Amino acid sequence: MYWIVLVAVAGPFVLSLLATFVVRGWARRVEFVDHPSGHKRHAQPVALGGGIALVLAICGPILAGTGAAWAMANGESPAWLPEILRPHVAGIASTLPVVLAIVGGAVVLHVVGLLDDCRPLGPLPKFAAQLAVALFTAWPMGIRVA
Repeated sequence: MYWIVLVAVAGPFVLSLLATFVVRGWARRVEFVDHPSGHKRHAQPVALGGGIALVLAICGPILAGTGAAWAMANGESPAWLPEILRPHVAGIASTLPVVLAIVGGAVVLHVVGLLDDCRPLGPLPKFAAQLAVALFTAWPMGIRVA
């Protein structure tokens, strides 16, 4: 049982470390950096795009796990799947539409953040994007606070 938790925590952690290393190198190579000026406290250019690594490390395992559960839900669970997880496969698989909506919203907000890194958007367009994602994710999917 403990190894399941370890994989669930360590897997995305290691993925985020590797992706951050790759994205940071790419950002420096293509000059996708924030240069020091005005109110900024850093003395040297800082690589932008770190959110790419986080989106991959967070959304990737969620999509992979839910997608795998969806693929297994219609058939027999594979022998390598721990016995403690087998009763939950169908329930996890049933959440696929909601997971896709939430991950889709996260990706849209991520793209807005990348656009903001390229050219500052200001608060109104960013808020409009956040409100649109919240409405188009929560309302059709039936996601409620209480």
